[in-house]
Amino acid sequence: MSLFDHNLSAVSRLDPDLAQALRSGREDESIVLGATSENAPSVGILRNGKTFLLHHPQKPLTDTREMIASIKDAPGAWNFAVLGLGLGYVPLLLLEGRKHPPDFLLLVEPSISVFRAACQRVDLKPVLELPSCCLLVGKPSALTYEALMANLPRILANRITVIQHPPTRHLFPEWMQEQEARIRDVWRFGESSLISKHRDGQQYVLNLLGNLPAFAESRGIRAGRSALRNVPAIIVAGGPSLKKNVDRLKELRKHALVLCVDTILDYLLEIGIPPHLAVTVDPSELNLRHYRKQSYTDSGVRLAFDPECFPVSHRFGDETLTYTTDKSEFFVWLDKTLGPKGSITKGGMVSQAGFYLARYWGCDPIVFLGQDLALDPDTGATHHTGAALVRKVRWVEGDRNHVDYPAVDHDEVLRREQLFWVPGAMGGEVPTVQNLFAYLRLVERDISQTQARVIDATEGGARIAGTHVMTAEDVLASIRGQSFEFEPFWDRLGRNHPASSRALDTARQEIQERLDRCLEHAARGKQLLEQMNERPTDVDTIRQQLDPLRTDIFDDPVSDYFIEQTASATLFEFLKRGPADADPLRELLETRRRYTALIDATFEACKKLNQFLNPNTSPA
Repeated sequence: MSLFDHNLSAVSRLDPDLAQALRSGREDESIVLGATSENAPSVGILRNGKTFLLHHPQKPLTDTREMIASIKDAPGAWNFAVLGLGLGYVPLLLLEGRKHPPDFLLLVEPSISVFRAACQRVDLKPVLELPSCCLLVGKPSALTYEALMANLPRILANRITVIQHPPTRHLFPEWMQEQEARIRDVWRFGESSLISKHRDGQQYVLNLLGNLPAFAESRGIRAGRSALRNVPAIIVAGGPSLKKNVDRLKELRKHALVLCVDTILDYLLEIGIPPHLAVTVDPSELNLRHYRKQSYTDSGVRLAFDPECFPVSHRFGDETLTYTTDKSEFFVWLDKTLGPKGSITKGGMVSQAGFYLARYWGCDPIVFLGQDLALDPDTGATHHTGAALVRKVRWVEGDRNHVDYPAVDHDEVLRREQLFWVPGAMGGEVPTVQNLFAYLRLVERDISQTQARVIDATEGGARIAGTHVMTAEDVLASIRGQSFEFEPFWDRLGRNHPASSRALDTARQEIQERLDRCLEHAARGKQLLEQMNERPTDVDTIRQQLDPLRTDIFDDPVSDYFIEQTASATLFEFLKRGPADADPLRELLETRRRYTALIDATFEACKKLNQFLNPNTSPA
């Protein structure tokens, strides 16, 4: 077997399409290979008659080792992103002398031709066969974002060391800037989501338990899957630009499925334009602010609710719709136990849930109204004036890069936030803040994974990559020839029979039984750890005896979900591994600390969950 085929066997496991592209011989750069005094090849790219080297012309290995040695965090790091591979010397030499392989190794290279040369000349299998290896060659930067997001917990717990290959940066400056931007986006989103998880995790669980009866009794989305092919969907968000075209919504409603976010529902009812569905996902008690009416049973509006949202479905009587999400395997269990309801992606904001519902049902096109994801350039408002929650930033005089952002319900309490200027949907630049900027990237990711045509008819706000920008009037003109009746579709969704009260009782009982088993595992683990602390113990012994505890707890999707949500801050300490190059004593102490955190998280979660499930029982 040739070296090329040897490497391609590993590439095929990671990315079959890339392996096929490498075999096809398609070129995107002119490659020049050269011999060196170290008996390791060097490589360059030929542009405009000039060769630009990607490695030292004589000592590529020595030069790469020196570059890695200059990165202070590399020896102790668990996670790496290598931007620009050349012939692969950076990731290969990263492994030299390491006590532990990386937990996550992201390899990103802009040129297929360069990577083909690497596969032809260098044995890359030691890297490509690592279970932690993720390979992206010649891919859009959005896939870098996806790969990082898929590994977000370990990155947040143990950070990620980014290594930029200097010659690649010189030859592909815009590519490198895009990679850097995506990494920053992930880190900003990750920090924000981690804060939210630690703050709201217990509330998610309380909400879910409170929503279980409504979840069992509500219609599910499953019977409507792909049933609305070629039916337009209008997603009405609450951005400030909604004032420009909300008057078109009454006519659009006759021709398209209209889903609105909860924060704008009451305003639409006040102006006489009821949507077909209101969508709610907010886990906090602030969710109640979206519903100023005690009852919506006569409004003609149905509610689609996420099972983790703050309970509000009772205000809509029997006219409710629910679903599960891909947040964790627990929801697969829930859908099997009290469904089937059907599952969509777990997004970061309510308009995403509306988008996912439209996509699940096969709607095409999907049209955004009021999806600014930016501040009103004139007033600094975050939302339309009719929205339930509107905040106005205060511009900082003489500072284009920061604003003062008011707290919820406390306009006088301000925090200084970074201001981002992004391309506007209608041209120029518009201002946005960190959370809206993160949502913009999430929506763009959603669109890149959607086959339906997506139209931005907001007529303002940020430019959303992947959308076709149109006015609401033009959208109306394009769909006026077709009509849409919601009631037959709603009746179709009713084909999913509600779960019985007996099934609900069984689900609660099973949750309790699984938590009781977790307590038994934790008690056993605590006893083992105490015994180990009383005598000399090596790291391997601790892992050998306590790793089954981790498996027993987290292989069960029910206990996994409830412990992760209820004791997320304590569990996060278990994910923190300490430095990868720790000496034996430090590694032993870190291992004991981590497993103590795991056991503490289990006890903490089970105690709180028993209180949630049995509120009338005094805690032991």
